[in-house]
Amino acid sequence: MTMDDVLILSDKADVQPFYWVTEDDAGLDYCLSCARRVVAALHECGQGEAMVDGGSWANSEGDGARFCYRCGVMLRYSLSREGLDQERHYFEENGVDIPLTPAVAYELIQVEDAMQDYGQTWEKSAMPAASQKP
Repeated sequence: MTMDDVLILSDKADVQPFYWVTEDDAGLDYCLSCARRVVAALHECGQGEAMVDGGSWANSEGDGARFCYRCGVMLRYSLSREGLDQERHYFEENGVDIPLTPAVAYELIQVEDAMQDYGQTWEKSAMPAASQKP
């Protein structure tokens, strides 16, 4: 499997833009549907200033994959340098289960993108998907 194959598969992953709720100091990430539910609940509790922010332009850099706090759907993200080190090490040590799922393909693409951003390369193989688990 090539990185082009991984990229094509990653496009099938259910990855959504991430949103947050203003006037909510919890700093939680949500999908749009859940963010709207949180805002509605806050309005019912008298916090009428709360609103949804984020969306298609937002990208959250972090130390790993991001998921909606309420429903668990994967959210768009990019990896920090520390996150890249952790994720790259994980894939190099553990390989990738085959058949590859769209969600794991998306995670691999995020690792590959971060490696290009930080000038890094795979240490143990040209691509971890080549080191298939039985």
